[in-house]
Amino acid sequence: MEHVLMECPDSRQEVIWDTVREFFARKRIDVEINVGTIMGCATMRLAGFWGARGLGVERAFRIVVSESAFLVWKIRCEKRIQHAEDPDWQLPEEAARERWTAVIKKRMAQDKTLSDKKRFRKQYVANWLVEDTWLDLRNPANYNRYRIPRVPGVLVGIGVAGRDGVG
Repeated sequence: MEHVLMECPDSRQEVIWDTVREFFARKRIDVEINVGTIMGCATMRLAGFWGARGLGVERAFRIVVSESAFLVWKIRCEKRIQHAEDPDWQLPEEAARERWTAVIKKRMAQDKTLSDKKRFRKQYVANWLVEDTWLDLRNPANYNRYRIPRVPGVLVGIGVAGRDGVG
């Protein structure tokens, strides 16, 4: 497992973990990424911005590390299974970064959806926790970027605004 997550050149793990480190720098998380932190990401206790335990910081750490490890695994499987006949095939660095960004954006959108108390009742995630998880501490001006207004929709991603009786 250590080889796949930290050493394998087929998985583009170096690009993924560099991107994770950049994200953690924005969140002011200073943790060395190794097999132990990856495997134990769910149990990490981290200080928040003000020094006390930060639930949003811990949650961001759990989500980003686990999603990144799974992405590394998926990229390696793609290389070993779909491109087994081409030993020179490798996912471009930019494509690896784009996949990581897409995974994190998808998770952010899921979190925003799960913060709807009316819809999810007891299983909802508190809005303050979602915002604390994804807030970019380096640039608080981006705060409004994460405050996505909820618009009722018919299907996932399709809003009803401007439909005027069509339906």
